[in-house]
Amino acid sequence: RTFMPVAMDFLDVEAFIEEVKKHPGIWDVTCQDYHNKHKKRSAWLEVCESLNEDFHQKTELEQEAISESYMKRWKGLRDTYIKSERKNSSPGRTRRYIYARQLDFLFKTTESAHSVKS
Repeated sequence: RTFMPVAMDFLDVEAFIEEVKKHPGIWDVTCQDYHNKHKKRSAWLEVCESLNEDFHQKTELEQEAISESYMKRWKGLRDTYIKSERKNSSPGRTRRYIYARQLDFLFKTTESAHSVKS
């Protein structure tokens, strides 16, 4: 497992992915909550709370910093996965992104996004 520094703590990336997976409003464009910024914000706060035991004891500024860093980390993981899957669809490509197996739940959403863009 890879641990990333987040506001003096460390993020277990695999646990982070599993926690985000529980909240389709964060990642599933077909989910109604995905398009509701208040529900999406609430989902991110739940992710923060579940990964930080003392989240409620932190200042509002610290909570916001943690939330922002998680959202950025998620965007990076998601975007890298999508790029990796596109490259892997090329002939001769066999090596997958390190978190591809954990992120495969995104496949249906990325597939529908590709068909909309095409």
